Amino acid sequence: MKCTNDRGFTLIELIVALTITGIMIFMAGVGIAIFFSKFEQLNMYADLQNDAFDTMHTFKHGMIIEGSDSQEFLGIMVADTVFFYDETSMNVFRKIKCSFKGVETLHHSDYVEFYYDSGDRAVKANYRYGNDHPSTPITVFPVEHADDIRVTNLYFTDSDWINGGERLIGVHLDAEMDIGDDLVKQVHFETRIKVR
Repeated sequence: MKCTNDRGFTLIELIVALTITGIMIFMAGVGIAIFFSKFEQLNMYADLQNDAFDTMHTFKHGMIIEGSDSQEFLGIMVADTVFFYDETSMNVFRKIKCSFKGVETLHHSDYVEFYYDSGDRAVKANYRYGNDHPSTPITVFPVEHADDIRVTNLYFTDSDWINGGERLIGVHLDAEMDIGDDLVKQVHFETRIKVR
């Protein structure tokens, strides 16, 4: 004689199955939320690194200055003369001014000046390109995520040694960014730029 059970699921079996399914869905949801939170933090940190790297590139090659009919790159690498200001310790400066001797009379006094604004905790610039001379400084870094990013240190050094006629300017930039609850990421960039 053959015995079969055609009763189906009991109420307790159904409740247990639904509970296990609910726990698995909850765990998957938490995992996905953690994944996207970490992914967002990594993206913010990548943005911080990219923005700081772009700032170092700006120091070297200069800002694009839009004049009435042209653009120029004004940076340390192409400067005719480099001046340092706001010395914090021996041969360490918070401000650098690069001057350029343009071919046209209009551009004989062109310059760009980069400095650390400790009040805003940002890198700022002043410039003169022909008749274009903004009355307020331009924020070079941070431009994006300005509420979350702080420049913690910026200084310039003059190597004062000449190797085969080359003068090297040191640039040191430190910044940090809040990327989560009580989580701060920092970057440090340092380079030497040859002045022509």
